Amino acid sequence: METWSQLMADSPTPAEKHFVSCQDGSIVRVTPMESSGLYSKIFSVSLNGVEQPVIIKVANENESEENVPLWLEAELQMYAAKSNFGPKVFWYSEKAILSKKCKEQPIDPRIRLNIDRSASPEERMEEQKRVSVARALQPQAQRRLKLTLDMFEELGMYNADSNIDNYMEDMSGNLVQIDFGMNRFASRDAMNKWFTSLPLPVRSRVTSRLQDMLTSPVPGRPESAAKVPPAQLFWVSNLISRNAGEKFSEFQKRKLEKQKEREQWSLQQWKDYFKQLDPLHSIELKF
Repeated sequence: METWSQLMADSPTPAEKHFVSCQDGSIVRVTPMESSGLYSKIFSVSLNGVEQPVIIKVANENESEENVPLWLEAELQMYAAKSNFGPKVFWYSEKAILSKKCKEQPIDPRIRLNIDRSASPEERMEEQKRVSVARALQPQAQRRLKLTLDMFEELGMYNADSNIDNYMEDMSGNLVQIDFGMNRFASRDAMNKWFTSLPLPVRSRVTSRLQDMLTSPVPGRPESAAKVPPAQLFWVSNLISRNAGEKFSEFQKRKLEKQKEREQWSLQQWKDYFKQLDPLHSIELKF
């Protein structure tokens, strides 16, 4: 990591210089990777031409009010990793996290929209609903659902940004969450259990403001106020399809209204909802 620090100091941006020579003659190469993250960049690492099973996550200059500081994100990830809910963290600083490398989950290519150009708006909407449900109930999505439920039950922690890009497989094929910037605790008791597990020097950095942040709804995401298992939150909110011809602003408003209603649904209500969308029961429910 001294090498990485030197790289950061010598380059205006990491992308402008990809390698550095160590005192023992080794060559470390740091290469930007494609990432959908808005507030960080990801880099692969190779040593003497051999790619290493690690990645480096570097914070962008533009910070988000929704995300915890990067050093705190690393601590949350380390806590989750102890229960195999996240990749192992080897080192972190104020601006970077060195952690175990993961791989993308396989996606079933058969689950795709099949809409004829002559289809009516109603037919288009029904096809969108069919595909949304199929995607939500396919094995990969079921694995994400189980992971989030297990983490919620064991640690009292949930991900307020549980989109598909934030879940990957480790090199052994185990599903893990890879981004903990928007993780929150469902209660003070759950947060205190994590807090008391921290080393004293780290504990002193978790101010009362940060503790409040970790136990409060995420700004701009009112659905996170429910603090219930993700089965009744973000995973299912992806099923809300945009109607054909509907303005995006109207869609967003309707989506928030639906989310607030569905925050209180039981698992049985979700099953009934799926049956309504899938009257022929062509998709086997996995929960």
